[in-house]
Amino acid sequence: MSRIVHLPAADIDIQNAYEYYENLLGGRGVLFLMKLNSAYETINRFPESGRIIHGTHRRFLISNFPYAIYYTPYAERIIVAAILDVRQRPEMIRRRLK
Repeated sequence: MSRIVHLPAADIDIQNAYEYYENLLGGRGVLFLMKLNSAYETINRFPESGRIIHGTHRRFLISNFPYAIYYTPYAERIIVAAILDVRQRPEMIRRRLK
């Protein structure tokens, strides 16, 4: 059973990334979702595997895409705050995670 819970903004991030990649090349959005799910499986098994990036937020890179999952692990669940393109300025990411 998944312990991962998204904040509403993270759901929007996923939808935006999916649409971007689908518009770029049909099927690429589906591949993004598959890689995202694979990353979630790893985070579920090893919640502290992501590098601490800001406060209690950790970052886990999504393979083959310039995106990362920003999350905080707790005893009973993992809260995903954002799914962001890592190529943006770090201060923009920090502002989003506040």
